[in-house]
Amino acid sequence: MDAAEALLIAQEETQARRSMIQGFLYGKTHVVRDVLRHTDEQTLYSKEQDGDNYDDAHAAMMRAVNLAKARIIINQLSDMGFEVVRRA
Repeated sequence: MDAAEALLIAQEETQARRSMIQGFLYGKTHVVRDVLRHTDEQTLYSKEQDGDNYDDAHAAMMRAVNLAKARIIINQLSDMGFEVVRRA
């Protein structure tokens, strides 16, 4: 199996799990939660918006969502026997 096929399988296997990573806006606080974790461990990211700068705060929150989802895929690839390496 090549890397592309492995990635596709890992994405398919983790689709439901990744859907549990959710971003929310509470007032001016942007929050990312993993709703499958225990209640007091759900918050992965929380940052209050600086003034009226919604766009930057939202972009940072979405980055946190995407990183959390990527980590789930990487963990699945590792469970499948693939070693994920960092390249310069």
